[in-house]
Amino acid sequence: DRFDYYNNVLHGWNISQVHSAAGLYWNDNFKVFALLAKRKNATLLSQDHGINNFVGLLPQNDALPNQYKGTNQLMFVDYYCGWGKDKLNDKWNHVDTKLNTKVINTGSVYLSKLKKYKKSEIDGKKMTLLFTSGPLRDFMACLEEITPERNYIHRKNCTSFIKRLLMKYSGLHVLYKSFPCIDTRNDPILEVFSKELDNGTVRLTTEHPTQLMPEVDIVFFDMISMGFAEALQIGVPTLVYSNDFGYKEASG
Repeated sequence: DRFDYYNNVLHGWNISQVHSAAGLYWNDNFKVFALLAKRKNATLLSQDHGINNFVGLLPQNDALPNQYKGTNQLMFVDYYCGWGKDKLNDKWNHVDTKLNTKVINTGSVYLSKLKKYKKSEIDGKKMTLLFTSGPLRDFMACLEEITPERNYIHRKNCTSFIKRLLMKYSGLHVLYKSFPCIDTRNDPILEVFSKELDNGTVRLTTEHPTQLMPEVDIVFFDMISMGFAEALQIGVPTLVYSNDFGYKEASG
C-alpha cells in the first residue's frame, strides 16, 4: 500500500524540510509522503497558493463557520507561509494556539512579476470589460461555501447587470473567462448573451486573465478572489459585484 511504498522511498533519506503549495490539499500520495517524513523529524512547510485573506479561518463570531477547507493544511504543517506583508491580518487569529502552526508572511514572487496596466484613461466609446467568473459548481466543494442554487441566482444577477451596461454603452465589448476546469454547460451567460455571442459583442476566452488584464479597460468579478488580488497588483480598474453571502463572510 502507499505507506509501505513511501516507507521504502524514505529509507535512508534524511529529509529536513518538505514544502508544498497545494499538494496537501489534493494529492493523497504526497500526504502520505509528508506524514512519514514528519515522523522522521522533517519540518513541514506550506505556502499560500492564492489570496483569501478577508475570511477568518477560525472566527469568534458564532454565526460564521470555521473554514475547514482552508485549515486542511494548517492542521498538518509546522509553518505556513502567507502572501501578506509585515503584520499578520486577523484571518490568522487563533491559528497558532488552536492548531499549533506558526504562520509567517513571506509575500508573493508571483504577484510582483505581473505586467502592469499602463492606460491613463478609458475611452467611453470603445471599452472592453473582462468578466472573470468564480466557480459555478453542480455541488458544493465544502459545506462552508455558498449553495449552488444561491450561486446560480447570483450569476444571473451579474449577467443581468452586464446586460444593462451593454444597453447603456454601445461601444462596450465583453470578454468572458469561466473559472478554471469548470465548463459553461450550466452557465446562464450562454442564454442571457445568446444574441451578443452571435454578433461578437460578447466573446468567450480561454486566455489566462493576467494576460488580458493589462490590455482591457475594466475587470469585473462576481466575488473577491485570487483574481481580484491579481487585478489590484496589475493596477487595472476593477469592479466586484459580490453577493450577500460573500459580503457577510468578509464583514464578519
